[in-house]
Amino acid sequence: MIPLMLGVMWCALRLARQPSNTVAIGCGALLGLLALTGNAALSLLAVLALALLLSPASMAQRLSMAMLALSVALVMSGPWLLRNMQVIGAPVLNTNGGFNLYLGNNPAATGMFVSISETPRGPTWDALRKTGEVQASETLKQEAISWVQAHPTAFLTLAVKKAAYFWTPPFHEGKGDPSPAEKLVRLLWALQFLLLLAAAIGTLLIPRLRNRQVALLWLALACYTGVHMLFYVIFRYREPIMPVLAVMAGLVLESLVAARPPAANRAR
Repeated sequence: MIPLMLGVMWCALRLARQPSNTVAIGCGALLGLLALTGNAALSLLAVLALALLLSPASMAQRLSMAMLALSVALVMSGPWLLRNMQVIGAPVLNTNGGFNLYLGNNPAATGMFVSISETPRGPTWDALRKTGEVQASETLKQEAISWVQAHPTAFLTLAVKKAAYFWTPPFHEGKGDPSPAEKLVRLLWALQFLLLLAAAIGTLLIPRLRNRQVALLWLALACYTGVHMLFYVIFRYREPIMPVLAVMAGLVLESLVAARPPAANRAR
């Protein structure tokens, strides 16, 4: 997912400044591969949409590039959709969407991953599975939606908790007593995360970085976080978006270095 997501972001940034059909085709191919690799990354479609809105192209050109990208994405993912239509009876990318939505939105949901056995569906899960993958997923999706509609405040509260969990620094520990080496690695991991997060937030404080390009990076972070606010959080799910955070941190570092006076002036 990581190289594909970085590729989509590069294409989106290019489309926002120098739109072209070639870049749109490349973006569509990458999105098609993401559809087969990690569906959560399809949230970057919002970044592509904003990039096209910000591009200097005419409205007709924007629509053309959008249709071109979506068409290529469909061509890339089409064989998998057709396969699923033939094998399981529905042209879907996966059959765990409803399952995951239910795990994140039910009376026992905590915001983090919970086993289906710990939910109200636990006692009847085996029987539901026997109705087929598609039907089981659809049933769980409808139950999750019904819970959200009946408990909107609890849903919103839970969504905020999920966002907080998603960006919680990695201070958690593994199982058992950690060795000194593991303690050191975990400490360095946490420090790295905090530095990247603080540096990325710095893009809001530096005037030259308050621009449309950086806004697209922030939108990518928001959209990818938003997906997990709908479902549930496992800490490793944050890893695919971390390189975008690193890019933002790099922009801040670049700006700070560029703002330093030349060595000759400092010597005076």
